[in-house]
Amino acid sequence: MERYVYYNPNPEGHREEDCAIRAICKALGMDWRTAYTYLTAYGFNMAHMPDRKQVCNAFLYNRGFRRRLAGDDSGEYTIKDFCVEHPTGLYIVVTSNHMVCIIDGCYYDSWDSGDETPEYCWERVDE
Repeated sequence: MERYVYYNPNPEGHREEDCAIRAICKALGMDWRTAYTYLTAYGFNMAHMPDRKQVCNAFLYNRGFRRRLAGDDSGEYTIKDFCVEHPTGLYIVVTSNHMVCIIDGCYYDSWDSGDETPEYCWERVDE
C-alpha cells in the first residue's frame, strides 16, 4: 500500500519552510492563509515565530490534539513505520525539523518524508 500522498496547499506552490502550516491545513481542513494567520497570532502572543514547536504545540493542544510518544529509541523507526502501526486516526508527527499530517495510515506532504524519524506526535482525540 502506498502511504505517501502528495499534498501542498501553499498558494504559491512553495515546498519549504512551511511544513507546520501545511500539516495543520490538512489536519484541520483549513486553507493555507487561515492556518498561517492562526499560527502567527499564537506566535505573536507567545513572542515566538509562528513555526516554532512551542507555538504549534500550543495551537494543536487548544484544537483537541494530545501529545504522544512516537516510535522507539532505535533511531530506525520512520514515519512509514508509524503509518503502518497507526492505520486509523488523525496525527501530526514531529521530527527534529519537520511536521507532517497522517490520516488513516497515509502521510500527506509536499515531498516524501516517509524515511524521517519521528520525535513525537499529536493525536486528535476529541472527534
